[in-house]
Amino acid sequence: MKYSAVCLGGTFDQIHKGHEALLNKAFEVGERVLIGVTSDEYVKKNKLREGLTSRRSLQERRKSLKKWFSDHEYTLRATIATLDDAFGPSVTDASLEAIVVSEETKRVAVRINEKRKERGLPALIVIVVPMVPAEDVRFVSSTRVRKGEIDTAGRLILPDNMRHELAKPLGVVVPNTKAAGSFLRNSKRLTISVGDRTTYALLTAGIVPALMIIDHRVNRKAYRTLQPIIKAHGFRQQTVRSGPGYISYEAIQMITAWFSSPQPPHVIVVFGEEDLLALPVLAYAPIGSVVYYGQPNNKGIVEVHVTAKNMHRARSMLGRFVSVYPS
Repeated sequence: MKYSAVCLGGTFDQIHKGHEALLNKAFEVGERVLIGVTSDEYVKKNKLREGLTSRRSLQERRKSLKKWFSDHEYTLRATIATLDDAFGPSVTDASLEAIVVSEETKRVAVRINEKRKERGLPALIVIVVPMVPAEDVRFVSSTRVRKGEIDTAGRLILPDNMRHELAKPLGVVVPNTKAAGSFLRNSKRLTISVGDRTTYALLTAGIVPALMIIDHRVNRKAYRTLQPIIKAHGFRQQTVRSGPGYISYEAIQMITAWFSSPQPPHVIVVFGEEDLLALPVLAYAPIGSVVYYGQPNNKGIVEVHVTAKNMHRARSMLGRFVSVYPS
């Protein structure tokens, strides 16, 4: 430990990965850590301008922090102070030697040191912790968590206003009774299947998709029919975590990497839910390929031919999840 006492501050509305990075750094470098937590009055006056009212009380936020300290065995080294302004004891405590901030809040440390200088106190060493990326490469922040863009683990959350739109088929719905004929007509194209039942329908029609994305579930119930088929054919497999309700950046990386150097037949097994992955497949599949995915409640299979128009539509929809995606 480099310093006898360090400090950091925040609202700590919900302890997310970004908070944990700051806290862990503080306890890594400081023997004693002073954590400033904004008061309810300060939050009401300064933070609710964002129009976000679902904040937890000071008592709840302090309780969550204390539990986090206990879980990480930091309790004896931690002190919580209530902040009625942006500075609190950081500008009056002469024992403090350093302050831990994120890249987003390092400007606050500059102001703190200016006020310490006015009081004749030595400047704090400023330790800047890099922002923690969420699944979409943008950064984890309390504002994004409160807005429902991501959860506390930094994962992308499907916007509620897109749920109805995504329930509509992105292509032509092929009734299950006519699916085999449609598959055969497109068998010479690069074929991608998303979903266990859809993949099974293709395989039983004698068509092996170049890329199969499954999660061994149908209607959120275990579906093991594909396991012996995949094993018998010796298909190459990868696993990734994504969903339900979000698309992970790792899944997009895996899909785009496969399209850059396809080696069919290939299976991606999703831990979570694969439903939303039809979007990145459509966004990055080669033009001329065909994508099949299932409609909810066994209402048929959606057939989408990858054209420049459909690719642009899928990328536009992905852009409403995030602002940064692989180009």
